[in-house]
Amino acid sequence: MRILLIGAPGAGKGTQAVRIAAHFGLTHISSGDLLRQHVAEQTATGRAIRHYLARGDLVPDAVVMDMLRKPVLAANQSGGYVLDGFPRTVQQARAAYETARGLGVAVEVAVYLDVPRSELMRRLLARGRGNDDTPEVISHRLAVFEAKTLPMLDYYAHREELVTVNGARPVGEVTWSIIVQLQQQAGVRSNRLRASSRWSASHTTAGPLASRPGSRCNSSYASLMHLTSRSRSCSSGSDWVMAASSRVTERPPLATRRPPAEPRRPVAARAGEPAWVTRRPGPAGM
Repeated sequence: MRILLIGAPGAGKGTQAVRIAAHFGLTHISSGDLLRQHVAEQTATGRAIRHYLARGDLVPDAVVMDMLRKPVLAANQSGGYVLDGFPRTVQQARAAYETARGLGVAVEVAVYLDVPRSELMRRLLARGRGNDDTPEVISHRLAVFEAKTLPMLDYYAHREELVTVNGARPVGEVTWSIIVQLQQQAGVRSNRLRASSRWSASHTTAGPLASRPGSRCNSSYASLMHLTSRSRSCSSGSDWVMAASSRVTERPPLATRRPPAEPRRPVAARAGEPAWVTRRPGPAGM
């Protein structure tokens, strides 16, 4: 499974990413930690991005994508990743998707940690990481997030699946909410895969019309087969997806209806009554 965490500075992306990765057996990749590591080690990348970090500005896309390429590929080989800190703009998300799609490592579900601005300010001021967490820098970083990162929610809601969680709650409650919603998404995705597989299996011998080049039936069948193969590739290596889907209960069969009651047969007319008079049977003796 490949998960992206979205949230403002101070929303708890790093904390939740570690907990979610540990729960599902995924690799946690933090672009912020990698950037700070390059700065601390005074690498060429670190020297190039030091001034961006000091001002609270976004690091150029090419630098971040080049830095993340190797860790993301390695994580995908081991079952998936939880990524936080990148992308931070719709433009970055589109560029990252085009690159990752060709490598088979694109994000499958995005999780947004929704935290009020006042709580974010309180958390960041309490954290106090020197020059990076002054009130001026914090305000600037939050303004950048609201202007450039928040529009990504609409992007991922239309392109992938977006899960929104109240990130202002205690850490354990936030983790539990994320896990539950991810398992629900996994169950839905697994059900779609099973339905597509059953459909494709029942149409493998669809006859001359389905195999006729250029026919509408053939185009629809090819599209569905592409969707099925894509779903299989997305769920490969994700044991927790199958575990979650196994907990999805099937609906019980509809209760059978009671057969209609036999109509009552008329009783013969009594002596002296016209032949056309009929009466419903009453209690014994009547």
